[in-house]
Amino acid sequence: MKKFLMTKFNSPEWNKVDRDNIYFWFVSLGFKQVGDLMSVRVFDLLNLDRINNNRAEEMLLCLYHLLYPNAKLDEGIYYDEIDQYFSYREWKKKHKRLEQATVSDVLLTEGINESALLRIFDGITTAFYKSSEYNSRKYRYGSFKELLDYRISVEKEGGNGQTK
Repeated sequence: MKKFLMTKFNSPEWNKVDRDNIYFWFVSLGFKQVGDLMSVRVFDLLNLDRINNNRAEEMLLCLYHLLYPNAKLDEGIYYDEIDQYFSYREWKKKHKRLEQATVSDVLLTEGINESALLRIFDGITTAFYKSSEYNSRKYRYGSFKELLDYRISVEKEGGNGQTK
């Protein structure tokens, strides 16, 4: 796991899973390695400049393929050769407040597969677009640094460091 978290977005390990040059979006927003992204709330990821629903999904899928490089399970599920049930309801019971779900909460879920990841992400994005954190005209953060600065300022004020 530590090796996974230390993977840089310009490394050969990353290039094996990044078919669409998604690394550009990570680097341009100020992320240097995978570990930088794991503690970010999915709502905050969707509030980063130039990251829309589709781009965030592509980013999570790249992280998923880095963490779980064996694609045979996902291919088997896709072609109905393997039946691996994943209960979104059970996941949602554990994570009652979807606005608090982090990237690691999604990717490190026990029994996760690609279709389950997409189902979880769809549920979170639906909640995001219905929330007060969504503004169709403006992103909250221009970069990862701005997000970190915001969290630090809120912590100093006695908050929990997460967007209100």
